[in-house]
Amino acid sequence: MYAGGNGLPEGRGKSVKLIQEEDVGSEWIDGTIRRILAAQVFITVLFFLLLFLLPDGVRWWGVIYGILECIIVFRGFLWQSGCVNKSLRLACDCAQSLIDGHWGEKPDGNYFNPHEDTLTGKLQTQIYKLYGIMKSHEEQEQELKTKLSGLVADLVHQMNTPLTNIRMYCDFLLMPDLDEENRKLFLANISRQAEKLGWFGEGFEKAARLETDIITVQPIKQPLLPVILEAISQAAPRAEQRGKEILLEGDRDIHAHVDGKWTLEAVFNLLDNAVKYGEGREILLRMNSYDLYACIEVCSEGSRISEGEKNTVFQRFYRGKQAAMLQEGVGLGLYLTRKIIGDQGGYVSIGDYGKNGNCFRIYVRREE
Repeated sequence: MYAGGNGLPEGRGKSVKLIQEEDVGSEWIDGTIRRILAAQVFITVLFFLLLFLLPDGVRWWGVIYGILECIIVFRGFLWQSGCVNKSLRLACDCAQSLIDGHWGEKPDGNYFNPHEDTLTGKLQTQIYKLYGIMKSHEEQEQELKTKLSGLVADLVHQMNTPLTNIRMYCDFLLMPDLDEENRKLFLANISRQAEKLGWFGEGFEKAARLETDIITVQPIKQPLLPVILEAISQAAPRAEQRGKEILLEGDRDIHAHVDGKWTLEAVFNLLDNAVKYGEGREILLRMNSYDLYACIEVCSEGSRISEGEKNTVFQRFYRGKQAAMLQEGVGLGLYLTRKIIGDQGGYVSIGDYGKNGNCFRIYVRREE
């Protein structure tokens, strides 16, 4: 990468800028010292001129005093110049050690005493604070790259299977002696695999935007019922197609600290899971209120999730034993649900329901 307009690589451009700024600061300090010295010389010369107007007895004492004053001024100049140069050198060493990736070459990491109320101590503290901020941003960028790399790798791995199936069915369709019945069957299979790729794309987009903080949840205190009713209305058409009914029970007058849009997504994912994988006719959605949390339960009959799977079902692209037998789903719904609720300070758990069912519980905070 190149810095804008100077033709230098970005990192080298920053280094040149720092060197230029250090040169400007050094020139300003040197100029100040020269002006102070010039003022002292002018005062001394003026003093000597005045001495010639005084009587002889007083004049020699004045000469001696003037010489001593010149010596003191000159020594003071050398001492002041040495202190300034030493402070600048230590400040440059401090900055350079951070540029090189070291907290400091000193045993305690300090070039100046941070406990003294001095400008150099304050300068060192501010430099270290700036270094800490820049280091934090660098770590965040690296973490973001790692997340994106993991998401892309998972997506590519998961898309290989439907793409391979589509290629295989296309080869079958090219067979010259293929009858009409098998042709329709292969076309239907291709359609299902293409639909699965669509689910991958939609789910991956949501996961990527949440993982990389492109979208952040913004919880506010609001009633839960409108969120629940909207989730039910979105899941109801598919439930009706499969002869299932969603029942709403519990306390409907609950307020909680949630992001309405993303909490709706989380509840819908649980309802959609119950519609796809549940075996009973009824899906129960129940709302409960506790001291610190509000609870949203989605319960249905079906193949009970084992204790060993209760944590793994929330992993990205994981599909349970029952889900693996079906064509629907890509294993992102539960992952997104836990991510959304966790970002709001809540959590998700799984319990048993009825004789052989599962109950997913979302807990969200009632207060901020």
